[in-house]
Amino acid sequence: MADNYVTKEYLDQSLEGLEERIDAKMETLGNKLMEFARDLQSELLRGFEGFTRRVDVRLANLEVNGANDTLALKQRLAEVETRLLEIEKKLLQRPPAA
Repeated sequence: MADNYVTKEYLDQSLEGLEERIDAKMETLGNKLMEFARDLQSELLRGFEGFTRRVDVRLANLEVNGANDTLALKQRLAEVETRLLEIEKKLLQRPPAA
């Protein structure tokens, strides 16, 4: 009759194999998360680029059409600077991955 017991060597080998599989899965997951973070960052930058283009056009129109309306221009510029400061604060709190 065959013995149906587990040896320490068998358990050690099984655990070692399991650890290797877990490590591989964790590395794969980490790589996928890094790719996701980079894609998200790229999407955000593209979105902000479109926004800043629109703001630039508005500012140019103000300069051309409203040379006397410097207060409106200053207010818009202050708003853009405030938004930029908020973005910079967020980036400093969570620097992008290298």
